[in-house]
Amino acid sequence: MPSRRTIAVLEDDPERIAHFRPLLVEHFPQYELAFFEHAGEMTSWLESHFDEVVGMALDNDLPLRSMPDGTTQDCGEGREVADWLATRPPRFPIVIHSTNTWAVEYMLDVLGLAGWRIERVIPFPGTRWMTRYWIGAVRGLLENDADARD
Repeated sequence: MPSRRTIAVLEDDPERIAHFRPLLVEHFPQYELAFFEHAGEMTSWLESHFDEVVGMALDNDLPLRSMPDGTTQDCGEGREVADWLATRPPRFPIVIHSTNTWAVEYMLDVLGLAGWRIERVIPFPGTRWMTRYWIGAVRGLLENDADARD
């Protein structure tokens, strides 16, 4: 087993990140955290850190970013990460948090067919959904996953 154990999160919204981080630290101080705002950066990181991941949270709709040189960078979509994961053996649970119903259904299908343990949390305005539903879903999946490995 790798010495580092990490929860990886794909999320572009600074307000959500500002709430996710302390929730995860409070509930899972034993794990490192890796946040990504770009789907391609997350899959690149996973290439060399896949065995460290104990859980993941995925958003779908990521932004187009204006770069300092005037170009635009497409940060991709959570579906890209789901497609990448679907080609790997299931190793950890995943919580999907997105309001994009079509994309969520796609991710649930592609990951579910590949045997991944997944749960969906539907965001709503504000941050209450994070403390009320999201962290509970993450906790439930991680605890069930730990029980299954024992």
